[in-house]
Amino acid sequence: MNGQLFITDLDGTLLNPEGKLSDYSYSALKDLLDDGMPISVASARSLHTMKQILGDLPIQIPVVCINGAYICDFAQHRYLAIQGFPSAIKAGLLNYMQERSLGLFVSAFIDEQELLYYHKLTNQGQLWYLNDRIKAKDHRLRETQDLSPFYEEQVVSMTLMDDRAPLEQVQSDLRQQFGDLLNLNLTENLYEPKSWWLTIHFHRANKAEGINYLLEQGFGNQKNLTVFGDELNDLKMFALSNQAIAVSNANPALIKKAHRVIGSNDDNSVVRYLQEIWKK
Repeated sequence: MNGQLFITDLDGTLLNPEGKLSDYSYSALKDLLDDGMPISVASARSLHTMKQILGDLPIQIPVVCINGAYICDFAQHRYLAIQGFPSAIKAGLLNYMQERSLGLFVSAFIDEQELLYYHKLTNQGQLWYLNDRIKAKDHRLRETQDLSPFYEEQVVSMTLMDDRAPLEQVQSDLRQQFGDLLNLNLTENLYEPKSWWLTIHFHRANKAEGINYLLEQGFGNQKNLTVFGDELNDLKMFALSNQAIAVSNANPALIKKAHRVIGSNDDNSVVRYLQEIWKK
């Protein structure tokens, strides 16, 4: 297959506007994967939510989860690589959160399992996400009254949810304190308008680093890498690829970096493109 590798984002890209994989896309992807097309996923989602959405698709190439914090074997539900915060940076972040009594979600890898903690939730955006996780019966979910234990645990990401302005202030504060050591993604929640998310990772936890891991393991080569995305957290993987493809509903800043723009995510555009390429 000449080192080909196809990596797609999920929300806003492969998934429809309701955050689901359409029947058409599911069936077509299954056929392509069964036929040997080298397709995988790089998403801000966890392995748990990927499995809920993608079901039993025969994805053999490892997937990139939580924006690159985890590399996972999709079929075996195994964690192959983990990129968390170094101790000093984690301590600085936790100090910042506690000093300001901020409500947040903390993704951590403890006792060989991925867990999602929530702390001091108050606003509508936070409660929407908590209820969404409860409805989905997310086994990772835990409540915590105290952030202190995380100073000793492996933390891979932190997520704050609020109006845009206060999150922009937090983003500015953290950039001033940590410079380029953090990967900070500020985006509007696709499924709860006017609610914004600020996700915080160590700078090496990004989709491009995750894809580089796959390339180093022999899953394709950079020259023949094709990626699909829609948001700013896809910028680094767009820069890595010689064939970066944006859906038409993508952030304008990402579209400017794309080599090609296809249809929107409500028209199965990623899968239709994959079918077209595979026929050739």
